[in-house]
Amino acid sequence: MKPYGLKNYKLQTAYWERAQRRNRADLVLAMGLLRPEMATVLQLHYLEGKPLSQIAGIIGKSMSTVRNHLNRGIFLIFQYLEYGEAPPSA
Repeated sequence: MKPYGLKNYKLQTAYWERAQRRNRADLVLAMGLLRPEMATVLQLHYLEGKPLSQIAGIIGKSMSTVRNHLNRGIFLIFQYLEYGEAPPSA
């Protein structure tokens, strides 16, 4: 696995925007490979525009957990789309 290098929120957002310009089917497949909670956080934040505090309330987890799901989820999508490495199974 490549180094964990997308911790910066600006880099994550920039990568997400770049990933959305790729083949939509690849992004959908990558999202489907994530754990359900992680995919939900990405969907709520990036696709529906909800703030992290609201997402924490929706999924019933702490802000720290939501940030972790966001960080890890975008990194795993990056790994999959850039290097073809599938996320570890749930």
